[in-house]
Amino acid sequence: MHLTRVEGWQHLLNQHLIAAQEKYAEHGIRWGQFDCCTFASEWVALATGFDPISDFRGKYSSQDEAIALLKAKGSGTLLRTLTGIFGESVHPSAALRGDLAWRKEENALGIIVCIGARQAGVFLGENGFATLPIKDVDAAFWVGAR
Repeated sequence: MHLTRVEGWQHLLNQHLIAAQEKYAEHGIRWGQFDCCTFASEWVALATGFDPISDFRGKYSSQDEAIALLKAKGSGTLLRTLTGIFGESVHPSAALRGDLAWRKEENALGIIVCIGARQAGVFLGENGFATLPIKDVDAAFWVGAR
């Protein structure tokens, strides 16, 4: 899929991260409304105008329901679903700020950010946000043309 980021996306990314932190502080995780996939997908929608989880929104309210929905939609896993939407993943070292990050161990979706001169993945989970060095991200998906 060919996506183009909107003008000023860098500012939008900063705003999205701050808003997400405030949302977590107020409500915590709410499956299907505010989880790792909605966090990352809302960013993609802001940056490109494309909502990658429009087929999933409002259709699950727990982790088990999310897994069942992935299976019902035919992909079976989050990684396969991401590949179906964004194309083949790339090595995280090829990702840029604002691209999506996937971590196998937690089966989690996040956003690539820059902290100083280093890249990291920001992930949302049951215990809040975690920032992991890019070496700990297992795959990345480009958001926008290169």
